[in-house]
Amino acid sequence: MFQVNPNLLWKSGVASTCLMNLSASTVQSVPRGVGEVLDYIGYEKFELEELLKEFTEDRQVVSSYFNYLKERNLIIELKPFIELKELVRKPLELSFISTVWIDWTKDIVPERMKLLLFLREKYSSYNIIIKTDKLNLVVLENALKRLRAQGWHNVALFCPGMVLKSNIEKALSIPFDYFLSDDKSVVDSNVDERVIYYSRKSKNIEGTKDLFCSLRDIRRISGGQENSDSLYLTQEQKLYFHPFDTHYLIGHVTDVKSLKTLLEGERYSEYATWSKDKVEKCSNCEFSLACANPRWFRKKMDDLSSEPENCLYDPKLSVWQVRSLETAYE
Repeated sequence: MFQVNPNLLWKSGVASTCLMNLSASTVQSVPRGVGEVLDYIGYEKFELEELLKEFTEDRQVVSSYFNYLKERNLIIELKPFIELKELVRKPLELSFISTVWIDWTKDIVPERMKLLLFLREKYSSYNIIIKTDKLNLVVLENALKRLRAQGWHNVALFCPGMVLKSNIEKALSIPFDYFLSDDKSVVDSNVDERVIYYSRKSKNIEGTKDLFCSLRDIRRISGGQENSDSLYLTQEQKLYFHPFDTHYLIGHVTDVKSLKTLLEGERYSEYATWSKDKVEKCSNCEFSLACANPRWFRKKMDDLSSEPENCLYDPKLSVWQVRSLETAYE
């Protein structure tokens, strides 16, 4: 008796299938036929002979696919005494917002603190990122103190690279949990024990590490949470999903009631339930679950179904447009 390894995800394109081994954090491309066999099996238990009977004309090919997957522990043999619970995969509930971004250039009025407390308590938000263009120590220290009092698990600071780079010691004097910057040179400086993350807005990506998502991101994408579990509140009380996607305005917030209305509205739901399956090019791409392209890289910013502007892969031909590049993006 055999079963597909529960740590395996796969997505078939026009010409090939992408296998994502979540336990080993590996991604590989295989013939599309492998995906067709996996689609037929699913995560149900099966006998090899019964499987081969269903593919009589292609018995030898299917047998070779089976051996390939078994050798890599992507199909596992079940011992008679092992009882596995039925595996049920379904999208995660969009009932929480993990990260809140907020403009904080001066002390926030009590009404805005009420909005943050509402998100913290009602939507299980646990990360908050302060976005600022100025490093005002008094304001930021006060912000950190007030947010800690509300029970936020992680409080981070995001500011432009030039600002952070020229004031790195000043910034690190404030005990934020981590920092974010749009300047990669700041990230690579490796100062302090706290991590400085690179938050990429540019569509010019270099390096093979940007080709695929991390293991954590693949799980989120397959669960329907890609880029949809964050919110961004500007100084002008405009609500977006992310500071890098200000073309999609959810609405204006005046108080807790208006915020609740927006989060239950169609505008929010349209973006929150978006996935690459709703983009024609991406829906046919075997790499869609492992693609690191965020949704704000779309060609037409006013159209959520627009394909990524910088993708060099043609899923219909299963070829890269520029083969000399080691990366998926320009």
